Amino acid sequence: MKGIRFSSSNGGNSCYANLDSKHADTGWIVDIGTTHHTCFDLKWFSNCTKIEPISVNLPNGNTIEVNCKGQIRLTRELSIDNVLYLPQFAVNLILVPS
Repeated sequence: MKGIRFSSSNGGNSCYANLDSKHADTGWIVDIGTTHHTCFDLKWFSNCTKIEPISVNLPNGNTIEVNCKGQIRLTRELSIDNVLYLPQFAVNLILVPS
C-alpha cells in the first residue's frame, strides 16, 4: 500500500506499520489480538466525540476507562473510524479481525 511500510513480528499475528504521513514518527501495530483501534495522541484525531465510558483491559492486566473515540486519517486515502483515545497506552493499535 502506498505510503505504508509493513514489517511482521510475533509469529505473524501482528505487524508494525510505519506511515509516510504526519504520523511517520510513530508507527502503528496491526494486531489480530486486539478488540479496538487505539491511539494515545489526541492531536492525530480528525474528530473525537465523547462516548459512554467503556472499560478496556491493557496487556499489563490494568483496566482503564475510555470516554472518547473518533477518526484518524493515516494517509490522504486511508482513515480509521471508531478509534479509542487511550492516552495511558504507549502504542497505537489497528484492529484486524481474525
